[in-house]
Amino acid sequence: MELYTQIGIGPETFATLSTEEGDRQKKIYSRLVILIIMTSILAAFSMFMFATIVFQSYFIAVPSGFFLGLVLYNFQRLLIIASLTPQDETLYLNWLDKKREFEDLTDAKVMELQSKAEREAFLTDKKMAFRNATANFTARKTGFGSQLIGKLVIVLILVLFGIIVANGLELFLFRGQINDSIEKLLQSKEVVVDTWSKKHIFTSTNGKEFLLINSRSLLVDLEFLTRGLGYWKYLMDFIVLIVFLLPIILLNKSEEFLKGPAMRELVLQELKITNDHYILSRRFILIEKDEYLKWLLNRTYADFYNRTERPNKKN
Repeated sequence: MELYTQIGIGPETFATLSTEEGDRQKKIYSRLVILIIMTSILAAFSMFMFATIVFQSYFIAVPSGFFLGLVLYNFQRLLIIASLTPQDETLYLNWLDKKREFEDLTDAKVMELQSKAEREAFLTDKKMAFRNATANFTARKTGFGSQLIGKLVIVLILVLFGIIVANGLELFLFRGQINDSIEKLLQSKEVVVDTWSKKHIFTSTNGKEFLLINSRSLLVDLEFLTRGLGYWKYLMDFIVLIVFLLPIILLNKSEEFLKGPAMRELVLQELKITNDHYILSRRFILIEKDEYLKWLLNRTYADFYNRTERPNKKN
């Protein structure tokens, strides 16, 4: 299975592209999927780390990590699918307002396209004509305010995920130093740790050893981490945040996505499917309307007097 299919792009999108162009677009979108898989794995590992500290149980930590990784993976897939909107003005207007696509689909034309082969030939020609009409890219006009708010919400959500993951990774990488700091704190004569903290935070339950960090408090561990790393922690957080924001940055800045042939073919394919469904549904309505009018004209006075209903249509 090709990786690019994970974000809603089918092989038919690349069918009309040249071999070289199609292979390049496949690699680009597959690398995007690899990136979201990588960030999802990092999120799963981070949640595993948090759950291990809090619950001191791998049986809880492993499912918790898997759950968060799956949530982030599907969220990023949804984010990418929602971001795959046409940047070309003509494509966007037809993609947004489907009535533009139905202008040449009059009732007479719909009734002509009875067989599947006839519909396929008509839709293929229509798709080819629209492809030629949009060969020259024209950047679409968008409202700055609405676009800014939408992107800001997405960025804030990804930043939140990034901060959570960064803290989890840092706790794992510097767990040894954190354990040394906890040991020095407990043995220190200058700092007195209260009895409750020793019993409930720095003492494992049932005499078992701690799994990763010798503490049951996530906040305490993060405090040790922040004090130990200092400004270096902000640099590490920033690096992780860039990794998490990279998919949305690429989708909104890279011309490989904005003006790429795969984007245009994806929109054309969606329009073709929309037109096909419109023809089928409109043809059904016209046939039903014609049969209903015939039934009304053929009703007798007895049918009208007895309020005889129209018989159900047999499939």
